[in-house]
Amino acid sequence: MGFKTLLYTFLVSTVKCCPSSCICNWENDKQIVECPWKNLENIPENIDFATQTLDLSGNNFQPDYDFKNFASLQKLFLKNCQITSLKKDVFEGLTNLIHLDLSDNLLENIPLEALMPCPSLTSLNLSKNPIKTLKKLAFNNLNMLQNIDLSSCELTQISSEAFSNLHNLEWLDLSQNKLENFPQIPMPQTLKGVQLHGNRWVCDCKIKPLSAWLKIYPVLVAPICEEPRKFRGLPVRGLNDSELSCESQDFEVEESQNVTLICEDWKNETVTLFLSGLDIIEDNRTYYCSAKGNFTVIVLPKRENVIKLAQEDKKLSIIPILLAAGLIVSSLCLVALIMTLIKHQGKTRSVKPEVIGNFIGTSSKVPQIRRQRTLAYLNPTLKSNFRPVSAPSFERYVENYDLNLDK
Repeated sequence: MGFKTLLYTFLVSTVKCCPSSCICNWENDKQIVECPWKNLENIPENIDFATQTLDLSGNNFQPDYDFKNFASLQKLFLKNCQITSLKKDVFEGLTNLIHLDLSDNLLENIPLEALMPCPSLTSLNLSKNPIKTLKKLAFNNLNMLQNIDLSSCELTQISSEAFSNLHNLEWLDLSQNKLENFPQIPMPQTLKGVQLHGNRWVCDCKIKPLSAWLKIYPVLVAPICEEPRKFRGLPVRGLNDSELSCESQDFEVEESQNVTLICEDWKNETVTLFLSGLDIIEDNRTYYCSAKGNFTVIVLPKRENVIKLAQEDKKLSIIPILLAAGLIVSSLCLVALIMTLIKHQGKTRSVKPEVIGNFIGTSSKVPQIRRQRTLAYLNPTLKSNFRPVSAPSFERYVENYDLNLDK
């Protein structure tokens, strides 16, 4: 009976050590279990709890699994397992875990609560997760971390205190993200290399902290400017601070009114400047925000003052018009007066005999050949009675006196 019991125990132990869906082997005196791409929804049964390396990549785990009984586990691979979140106690008891691969999953945040039971963790791979923000103390209590891979995530913002307390950090990969600027993040002297390439670096005033940061810490591949166009393709580290500028934001405010300027510093902390009772002379100025560019305050006159000025300008603009109109009217009056005098003078002036003779010579009843005889006859009469003579009057005169013009 004793032998049979021992044999049964051995067979059960053998079956438990390596499930049918896995490959088990020993390497460097460490037990390794590999169960990748088996469409598993949970941890396979019969895996030896003494396993030190476990690869479960490429499966589809449900959120009710945990690794509580794997106290000897040192390396765990959960790559591409469609993980959207992690239970708080999923890694409970894994005090010996030093390497964790959670890459290519659907995590949107650093699963800090789930990682808290792993104080010995030295390497953490979170690449290819849709993580957008690294908040303050994102890796709190993971003081042993030496290698963090956050490449190919969707990072747009990093707190200046995201990596605080990581006094043993050696390698940090932030490449292939969506970062446009970088805060002044203090790093430990243990840092051996940083990856920042493949981000959309906007080389304006906001990039100055990164430019200064790159001169202190080792960067394996130089980050390249994406915008503005004039700097595209140039290394960030090669630009001078005098070349890095931001466009000014203009604020138009009426005098005596208030305005609030909000600026975020390099630590993403909000700084507020409140200006009250704006003066049109004293407060027309530019305020510099070291992280976000400039604010230009343009103080405008009060509306009632603008109306008064407009009315005064209107009054002043009428005066030249009135003067011009007066000058034109005066000129017209003068011209009319001159014309009246000329006309009056023409009416009162007596007609000379030559004029009458010319008029007579054109009459249809008086032949042109007898012009001189008619003038000789009429001259004595015209001298005694000066008055204008018309054609009908002359003709009646000739008929009444029966002048013989043929002689």
